Amino acid sequence: MATILVVEDDPYQQSYLQQLLEEEGFQVRLIADGRTAYEVLLDGWAADLLLTDINLPGMQGLELVAMVRRIASHRSLPIVVRSSMDERYGEAASAKAGADCFVSKGAAAQDLLATVRGLLGRAVQGSES
Repeated sequence: MATILVVEDDPYQQSYLQQLLEEEGFQVRLIADGRTAYEVLLDGWAADLLLTDINLPGMQGLELVAMVRRIASHRSLPIVVRSSMDERYGEAASAKAGADCFVSKGAAAQDLLATVRGLLGRAVQGSES
């Protein structure tokens, strides 16, 4: 079972993502701010995928992504940025920070799940080579 670290400060979105991902069989760990998420990963907490919002207290999501990419053990961690910001800007900013994908908060649940499954499948294939 894959573990997904969800970094989201909105309680409604936390609940939505936790239910959606757990129903798909994923283990979910929720953190409400970027700084705590970074510290947990820096301390060696293992996650199979990071799903983060952009607007977070403590440390913005894009800063979190860039800093996670500097942790040797997490350089290849699949990262999905999810936000309600303009999709073109979100995609460009997320890619520049080092994220694998950007998904709009307006996207269908199945689109988010397909993205997560695709990235986790790619990560498994990469570790088998």
